[in-house]
Amino acid sequence: MNPFEFQLRSSGWPVGLRYWGHWFIVSIAEISRVAATRWNYNIRTVYFVYEHREKLIEVFEEIEERCNRGVTLNEASSLRRALEDQEFLFGLTVFHKIFPHVDILYNQLQSRNQDSVQLQKDLVIFEKSTDNIRGQIDDIKKYTETKFESNKRRRTDDSIRGVIAKEVCNIITMQVKDRFFFRGHLQAAELFNTEA
Repeated sequence: MNPFEFQLRSSGWPVGLRYWGHWFIVSIAEISRVAATRWNYNIRTVYFVYEHREKLIEVFEEIEERCNRGVTLNEASSLRRALEDQEFLFGLTVFHKIFPHVDILYNQLQSRNQDSVQLQKDLVIFEKSTDNIRGQIDDIKKYTETKFESNKRRRTDDSIRGVIAKEVCNIITMQVKDRFFFRGHLQAAELFNTEA
């Protein structure tokens, strides 16, 4: 084993990478496997809370009326107050709009027959969708104010809430760009793909 090959192997490159003269032979079996990555978010919880908010409030009010245990009573009342809080509802609405696009991108990335060109198209569509939601933040803010009226005074200024939501959209877009910036290895792997 020459020093270059030793350094290459110790650098963490896949085992399927072999040095052959001036060329690298890539084992497609090593690259073409889809990583079993589970993203750390729960879209079903966001959907359920958003869609069944009124029913959840009724359940928590019922628990508050009938329960004698202090801990359960405190938890039910704090969850009910959260479901009536303008700031929480604004954030819930924003994530309710963003998560379907994240879920679509996740499913496309997990597809076994994904090539680099299609990946680029999917990333552009995701970026446009996130930018579209970013542009709708003021409308989402007005919608949550009218649909979820609250008697409580607001803790933060409405403009700060909008700035935070726009920053969330920016962070999501930048994270996707950073994570998928280098896609050249996918194009190189396609050159050696014998199944195509």
